[in-house]
Amino acid sequence: MNRQRVMIKSSQIFGEHIDSIEEEHDAILEKFENGMKIVYDNTSITILDEVVMIDRENSKLVIEKEKRNSTEYVTPYGNIAVEVEGKEIKISEGPIMMELSYIIKVGNAKDYLNKLQIILCT
Repeated sequence: MNRQRVMIKSSQIFGEHIDSIEEEHDAILEKFENGMKIVYDNTSITILDEVVMIDRENSKLVIEKEKRNSTEYVTPYGNIAVEVEGKEIKISEGPIMMELSYIIKVGNAKDYLNKLQIILCT
């Protein structure tokens, strides 16, 4: 395990509308034989071959390539049903450690595309 500064780039795409954010975090990075784990603030991201698990205070997303998974997002006003389906998972040893795209459906809304990148800061 080592401490590393990482940048998290996330985009949510709904039709023509794109909402993007970039955040830098001090993170703990743990690499193991078939993947890695990144922990920052109240978030843990575990990357294993073709599965990514994002664990936050109020939710846990399991994103598998070409498979739809269901979970609940906990809010003070009640739980919201969420479905996710992985489209692309790329892992590398370079500065861009992971690129992920997945479809998400919240409640009864239409599907929208999410893209996530984890980049090592130098």
